[in-house]
Amino acid sequence: MEKTTINMKDVPTIWPVCYLSECPRKEECMRFYIGERVPPTTTRWMSVLPHALKDGHCDHFATISKVTAMRGFGNIFANVQQKDLKAMQGSVMAILEGHSNYYRYRNGERLIMPEQQQAIKALFEAHGYDGNIAYNEEVEVFIFPHNFTK
Repeated sequence: MEKTTINMKDVPTIWPVCYLSECPRKEECMRFYIGERVPPTTTRWMSVLPHALKDGHCDHFATISKVTAMRGFGNIFANVQQKDLKAMQGSVMAILEGHSNYYRYRNGERLIMPEQQQAIKALFEAHGYDGNIAYNEEVEVFIFPHNFTK
């Protein structure tokens, strides 16, 4: 994987990173991956301590997990017939967590995750339309486990 810097605003503040270069699983660990890419402007962050590594095993290991999210979209209803429009708009707004959030997603302020993309595609296809939505931008994002400390 290429060594790009990480925007630490995307990393939960309670997510410890790792610098244990002697770890046998470092190449597949998200904590090490992020630890190596912390920008030089970040001078303080929580980290995994060296004694966490015991006999080549670390309880804090976290597999690198990325997904392809989408940012923003134009008028996805341009080809939708009037008879389907209101119902489909309501369904898309429900998928995107409500009316005001719909506009945040549309304007690219929030990322549309794969599950949401699939639900929107399925909705369009269920109504007989092309499910290939033209999103503005494709973005790879890290998925952090809900148990941040382990």
